[in-house]
Parts: sequence; C-alpha cells; structure tokens
Amino acid sequence: MTRLLEHDALRLLSERGIAVPDFVVAAEAQEAAQATATFGGESVLKALIPVNGRASAGGVRIARSVEDAWKIAEAMLGEKVLGYRVDRLLVSRLVEAEWELAVLFAPDPETQRPTLFASALGGIDVADVARRDPAALVRRQLEHADGSSAGAARAVAEDLGLGAEESDVLVPALEAMYRAFTELGAQLLEINPLMIASDRSIVVPTATLVV
Repeated sequence: MTRLLEHDALRLLSERGIAVPDFVVAAEAQEAAQATATFGGESVLKALIPVNGRASAGGVRIARSVEDAWKIAEAMLGEKVLGYRVDRLLVSRLVEAEWELAVLFAPDPETQRPTLFASALGGIDVADVARRDPAALVRRQLEHADGSSAGAARAVAEDLGLGAEESDVLVPALEAMYRAFTELGAQLLEINPLMIASDRSIVVPTATLVV
C-alpha cells in the first residue's frame, strides 16, 4: 500500500469532480508568497509529508498576508516535522467553513466491506472519536459501486443531524468520493475536515489517500 502525498490526493479527487481549493506546491518561500498573493493575500501552508498529525506538530500554518506566507515558508522549509524533512509545502487558498465534518471510506474491520465512517466532529482524528465517543461516529456499509451508495450517504447525513439543505449538497459529494475510492482501488480515503461553506457548497481542503 502507498500513501500519496496530499497534493497528489487532491489532484486525483479534483479530476473526479470533487471540489478542492486552488493550490500550489512550493519549494521556496518566494513561491509560497506568490501563491498567497494569487489567492487574495491569505493561504494555508502545509508540510508535504506522508503522515497525520501535522497541525499539532506545527506542520500546518495559516498565512494572513503575503509577507506572513513568506516568513512561515522560510521557517518551515528545511526543518523536520514528525521526523520528516520538509522540502515542499502545499500552499492552498484559505476556505472558511460554517460546518466541518470528518469522512472516511475504508473496509469495515469486522466485515471487510467498504464502509463510510463520518463524524460531526470535523478536524478530530476519527480513531480518537471512536475511542472517546463511539456514538459520535456513524457508519454505513457501501455494498456496491453502481450508485446504490446514495441511500447510505443519505442515512449518514441524517445521522449527523444535518438539515435538508446541507444533506442535499452532502449526499452527491459523498457519492462522488465513494466513486473515487472505488475507481482508484483505494484502501483508505479520509477527508478531515470536510467543509460546508456558508453558501452550502462542499469543499475538500485536505485528503489522505492510500492505494
């Protein structure tokens, strides 16, 4: 199994019709600053390393200006985060969310059938949610890749307590993610957080993809 770096995961999802923020891969502070200027003066800078937990280790930073992006990039590039040297940064457009969810597609540990796991506690590790508050993690088996996942996606949206308007945008997004999961022959696809913006659009700002 191979865990893809985040820019490759986002590219593959984007190619399959899933909305991701504009992003640039930067190897120099100047590139990060230029990208931030293109994005309107604000951005998110992430260490491109194949591991979770980057945010708590200082590997994810928000730049509120072009100068800020330059300084953050200079500080991060060449340093080590969680044991990995940071040679490149993912610089993406900053997305403000009204709701954040956690979504994970993976085989169920007991049945090995493809399953959708989700939590309304976006940004918190799904495994931690399962340990601390099992009731906060909903799951539905996805039996087929032929579109019959719609019922499971709808049930997950209802279990998360989303309103009709939010469910109507989330369900097709979840179906698209499941199609990507199956088309790529993935072992795991995690989007945490998955963002619902104020205009009710769905945005995937980050993704973990294991194929």
